[in-house]
Amino acid sequence: MILRSTSHLLAAAALIVSQSAGSLTKPSSLDIPLPVAVAVGAWQFPMFATWAISPDGRILAYSLQEGTRIRESVFGVPDPYTRTGVPRNVQGCDIWLTDLHTGRTKNLTAQLDSSNWAPVWSSSGRDLAFFSDRGGSVHVWLWDRKSDHIRRVSSAIIHPDMVQKDAAYGMIPNWVDDDRKLLVPLLPQGVTVADADRFVSGYVVQHDGHTELAHTTIHVYVNDPKAVNNGATLARLQGYGGYSNGNLFDYALIDVSSGVVTRIVSHTTAVAVAVSDDRRYAVLMTQEGSARDAHDQSLYDLDVISFPSARHVLSIYRLPLSIGWPPSWQPRTDSFAYTTGAIYASLRSREYGQSGQTYLVSALTHRIRMITAGNHPDFGLYMKSTAWSPDGRRLYYVANNRIWIADVAQGIVNRLPTHLSQDVLAIVTSNSDQAAEHRDAIYVVLRDPQTKREGLASIDVGAGAVVATHIGDWAIGGYPGPLTAAAPDESSIAYAAEDATHPWDIWVIDASLQHARQLTVLNPLLDRYRYGRARLISWRLPDGSIDQGAIILPSDYIAGLRYPTIVYQYPASSKSNNLNDFGGDEGGVIWGNFQLYATRGYAVFLPDMTWKEQAEADLTNGHAMLWLNSMLDKLIATGISDPQRFGIEGFSHGGYSTIAFITQTHRFRAAIADSGFSSELSMYTEFSPNGNAFYVNETERGVGGTPWTRLHRFVAMSPFFKLDSVTTPILIVQGSDAQYVQEKEGDETFVALRRLNKEATYVIYEGEGHSRWSFSYLHELDYWTRAIDWYDKYLK
Repeated sequence: MILRSTSHLLAAAALIVSQSAGSLTKPSSLDIPLPVAVAVGAWQFPMFATWAISPDGRILAYSLQEGTRIRESVFGVPDPYTRTGVPRNVQGCDIWLTDLHTGRTKNLTAQLDSSNWAPVWSSSGRDLAFFSDRGGSVHVWLWDRKSDHIRRVSSAIIHPDMVQKDAAYGMIPNWVDDDRKLLVPLLPQGVTVADADRFVSGYVVQHDGHTELAHTTIHVYVNDPKAVNNGATLARLQGYGGYSNGNLFDYALIDVSSGVVTRIVSHTTAVAVAVSDDRRYAVLMTQEGSARDAHDQSLYDLDVISFPSARHVLSIYRLPLSIGWPPSWQPRTDSFAYTTGAIYASLRSREYGQSGQTYLVSALTHRIRMITAGNHPDFGLYMKSTAWSPDGRRLYYVANNRIWIADVAQGIVNRLPTHLSQDVLAIVTSNSDQAAEHRDAIYVVLRDPQTKREGLASIDVGAGAVVATHIGDWAIGGYPGPLTAAAPDESSIAYAAEDATHPWDIWVIDASLQHARQLTVLNPLLDRYRYGRARLISWRLPDGSIDQGAIILPSDYIAGLRYPTIVYQYPASSKSNNLNDFGGDEGGVIWGNFQLYATRGYAVFLPDMTWKEQAEADLTNGHAMLWLNSMLDKLIATGISDPQRFGIEGFSHGGYSTIAFITQTHRFRAAIADSGFSSELSMYTEFSPNGNAFYVNETERGVGGTPWTRLHRFVAMSPFFKLDSVTTPILIVQGSDAQYVQEKEGDETFVALRRLNKEATYVIYEGEGHSRWSFSYLHELDYWTRAIDWYDKYLK
């Protein structure tokens, strides 16, 4: 494990010489191709990473994921846990500690065969709790900061849901009862880790008032139009609301001294648990069903529990909420807020009132009142970006790239007037849902929509004036949102900085936003290579509109020479925003590092695809080809791209668009469709073990009807029926265990191309989920090696 041993260079690189984050530098570079094993074996912040700064503002605790230890598919499979019960998206993680004053960094949990995640400080800062599967199953562990000793708290097996970005989701160890106890999700009594894993998307039955996994080899699915609950059943099973059965767990209190376990909630499938800042209350958010008039609008029950008695004090039923918006507790009070809404605007239900409004609920009086009167955007859309003021008087929102403030006492919301030319991406928070405030100013993450420069700013919440900024040709990394954390006293802010040629590292900046320092070198091996630089390219479409994209140049680029160019695209995305993301992808350094192409002499273009017709999922109506041809013409006109050596690729919906484009043009010499589909009819009938067919509603919405009312549109929007026109060699990639865009999609595309005697290769990765963005280490190695060979064969 040579790659793993290099990680300990982090400890030696205790403090990097202070420098501006706008001019990231590194030592002399190797002018050779980036090895695939180095790229996919690197360290990265996991998806939905959480950071925790100690109460004294000194130590940043976080998880880092090592690519070589990702041994199972990360997401997009029916069973979301590893064999030891670790949520797949945090497998291969260790807990790391960085001193924000000195930069000293160490791996707290260096142990080859364990995963460690979800670090949470006690209120005293004496102990750090986290989850780990060392020993073969998941337990809660404690690190004593003074003695530097790690111990297991209890033998009870932890069963957390997939780790989410915001601590309000509660699938972390929550300190309660003056740090004497931890509130944690446990494996239900009598349930094995394997059965709890299969329960999430498996075939289930009702037994003694509980939903249980059915241990049978015969699965029977019935639809009875005359049944009383038929409408509700169809709503749940034909939209995203029925995507899974939920995660089955018990909620329990564990005494940190004795290890004694007290189970307070049994057999729940709550998707989020929010704990109040004083740790006296918790609210559980559990899906109850789906709206009949909008199958993808999930309905949730909220249940409030008080501590230390663990008494149930309040329930609210059938609320139209989004999984991206769990409830949050108002600081210093007994009240919490929830916001109505859906994942996307098109999924809203009209049956349950106005979407995008926030309501405040008192756990003592049970009073519910709206606090967002006035004109404002829909605050309920995915994903959450809110924060409370530390005094609890204001609730901040980021919506439409601007800041909105709800005055809780008055119940009115207004936009904060500013003269910003940049878009607001997120609010910087401390270890809770509270905004980092300093002298009446809050801190936010910004991006210039034209130049894509990113950084931090402090904004006066009274006047809206910009107090200070720290912005440059770099990005604040993280997925799905920027990774930042403010010290409890707001004296400093830690953030993950990267640019096109430098991977993520941790930086810290003072409250004035004037003095920034790099603290870590997380990937010393990656820092050894010379990478391709990135720039923006804009072009005019035939209708006069302007589009743009980010191009990563070959690492040995010489102006005047033309290079083979790979177009990486995804419908309804703004890939130009990835200009300053290392490798061109916002998801991390492991799965989407296009420097693997750039260091081998390829240019990689990431265009925006935000035009209206595309948003309706129709890439066959003519406008798509006008967009595509004008884009390729512009790449040629820049002098960068060789007109005879274009390639195209995409994953998921981007795999669909890849197939759609090569049925309409001969300009590409090679294509890769990763986990894509070619038939809207086939996607319409995708079926999961729990009986869900969640693409029914989505497909009908995109096509504009059912196959029985709009068959001509299903055919017109399905590249499958035009595969006879394909002349581009295509590599089709598919995970065998994909829960969505299932293996049958790749099967039918390849079978049709083979029947038509077209040049195609089909690669199925056993046990993998949805796309290479989720592959295990060995399969990721194979994919990138195969993709490079594919383009080398046809474009060089």
